[in-house]
Amino acid sequence: MRPATLALATLLSVAGCGGSGGHEASVPDARAPETDARTADVVTGQDSGADVGVRHDVDSGISPAVDAGVDAGPWKFAPTIAAAALDQNNTSACGDSTAPCSEAWNDTHSIRVSGAAATSVTGFWDNAVAPTASAPGSTYGHVSKIPVSTLLGGHDVPVIVASQNWWGSSGHIDNGESSSNAMQEANQVADQISRGFAGQVVAWDGPGRTEDAAVTHIMASAEASASGYKFAVRFEDNYLTSTAFCPSGPDVACLNTGLAYIASHYASSSAYMKDPASGKPILFFFLSENYDLVTAAGVEPSGMVFVMLKPRGIPTSSNVIGEFDWVGPTDDGTHSTTTSGAGAGSSFTWDPDFGFSEAQSFFTAASANQGAFLVSAAYKGFDDSLATWSKKRLIDQQCGMTWLQTFDHTGSFGGSSTFGGTANYLSSGKKVDMVMVDTWDDYEEGTEIETGIDNCMTAFDVTLDGSTLRWTPSWGNDPMNDAVSGSEATVFKYAIFAAAPGGSEVMWLKDITCASGSCDHTLDVSTLGITGGPYAFYVQAVGQPSIVNHVAGPTTSTFTAP
Repeated sequence: MRPATLALATLLSVAGCGGSGGHEASVPDARAPETDARTADVVTGQDSGADVGVRHDVDSGISPAVDAGVDAGPWKFAPTIAAAALDQNNTSACGDSTAPCSEAWNDTHSIRVSGAAATSVTGFWDNAVAPTASAPGSTYGHVSKIPVSTLLGGHDVPVIVASQNWWGSSGHIDNGESSSNAMQEANQVADQISRGFAGQVVAWDGPGRTEDAAVTHIMASAEASASGYKFAVRFEDNYLTSTAFCPSGPDVACLNTGLAYIASHYASSSAYMKDPASGKPILFFFLSENYDLVTAAGVEPSGMVFVMLKPRGIPTSSNVIGEFDWVGPTDDGTHSTTTSGAGAGSSFTWDPDFGFSEAQSFFTAASANQGAFLVSAAYKGFDDSLATWSKKRLIDQQCGMTWLQTFDHTGSFGGSSTFGGTANYLSSGKKVDMVMVDTWDDYEEGTEIETGIDNCMTAFDVTLDGSTLRWTPSWGNDPMNDAVSGSEATVFKYAIFAAAPGGSEVMWLKDITCASGSCDHTLDVSTLGITGGPYAFYVQAVGQPSIVNHVAGPTTSTFTAP
C-alpha cells in the first residue's frame, strides 16, 4: 500500500533532483526557472552591488510592486529591452513561417485534414499568435510567463502539461508545427519551463510515428535542461487498435511489445518522471477501449508503474498506482454562437457547469484513495469542432475565467458552490501529487494553451498628464456568449516601462500587482526617483499565468524630471 501522504519534499527527494546523479529524479516544482538562460530578458538599470529591487522576469511575478530606483547608487536610464519584444511571440506556437514553422496560426487560418483542400475557419476557441518568429523562453511578449504555480494559492504541487505532438502528420489539422522537428520540440520545452511547468506527458501510439519522434526530441531537451524539467509517455489506444502494431488485434503480447519499447527507449532517461514511492518510471495510459487489458494476466510492465485515465484508474493491480483526471465536457443541451462574423450561429453541445461535475467525480474518488498516485486536471475550455471525430461539444472559455476556476473555484462559477478546483481540494486537507493541464497543444479539441488564453481585452490605452500616468483597459464579449465579458481578474499586474521619445528600447520601472481582481490604474512617475528626460512610457497588462498580455504606449506626452 502506498503512503497516505506524499509531500512535495518526498516527491523531490528521489535521487537526482537537485543532488548527484539524475536517473531517479521525480517531477519537481518548476517554479525556479532557468534565469541564466534568459539574461537577455533581464532589465538592468540596477547596480551590481547593493540593489534591493527585483528583476522583471518570471521570478518577480509573485512579488509586490517594487520601484526601479531603490538602489544604493544614483538612478540612471538604462534601457535593455526592445519595445517590440513586449508584444513578441514568446511561445513555441507559430506566429510566422520562420523555421521550424511552416505557417502562422491565427484567429482565421487555413486547415487541412487528411490531405483535403484547405478550408478557411475562424477559431473562437484559440488565441492568435503574435505575428513574429518564436522566442519561446522569453519572459517578455504576448503571453504571460507568471509562474503557473501562483494559481494554486501557495500549495506546493508540481504542475505539468499533457501534449499531443502529432502535428505535421496525416489526419491532423495544420497548425504550422512539425512535432518531428527537434527545434520545434526544444522550443516547446523552453516555453513550458519559462511558464513554470515542471514537465509534460507526451502522447505515444507506436514506434516510428510522429509522436514517437517528438518524444525522442523532448527527452533530449529535458535531459539538457538545468531546471529539473521531466517528461513521461502517455500510452494511447491507437497503438492497440493499429493492425500495424497489433495484427491479431489488441492482446497482451502486443501490449507487452509496446511496453518494452517505451521502457528501453525512454523510461531509463535521467529526465523521465518517477514514482517517488517506488522510484519506478511512470507510464500514463489514455484508453477509452481495451482498458481491462492493462491489468490482464501476463502483462509485463518492464519495470514501470501505471497511472490510468479516470474513472477506473484507482489501483486494481500491482502495476497500477493511481489515476489522472481529464477535461470532460458533458453532452447536455445545445448552444449557438451569438457574435457576428464567420462561424456565427453555429450550434454546439453546451456544458452548463464547465466540466466541473466531471472534476468532482475525480476528487470524490481521490478522497477515498489518498494512498494512490493522484493527478488532477486544469483546462481553459473545450471545443472539438475541428476534430474529425467531432461531437461539437463545448466548454466555453468565459474570457479566461474557466482556466482560473479550474485551479481555484469560486462558488458562483458554473452555478454551484459544491464545485472546486485543485486549490480548493488541497485547502480541504486532501492531497494530489500533480496537476496536469489538459492540454498544451490539442488544437483540434480547443484545449491548447500554447498560444496563450484570450481574456477578451479589446483595447488598452495609456496617457500621461504632467507626471500622472493613466491606463485604461476595455473589455469585449466572449465569442461564444454575448452575456459574458472580459474581466480584470485575468490580469496579474501592470508593468511600467520608460523609453526615450522615438527610442526602440525600454527600461522597466515598476510592477503594480493586482489583488483579487482589483487593480490601480494611475501612477505618479515623479515618485520613482527618475532623473533627466524627457521620457515616454509604456504599460503592459500582464495576464494571469498563460493568459495573453497587452501593451499600451508609448505615451504622446513626455516627462522630464525637475
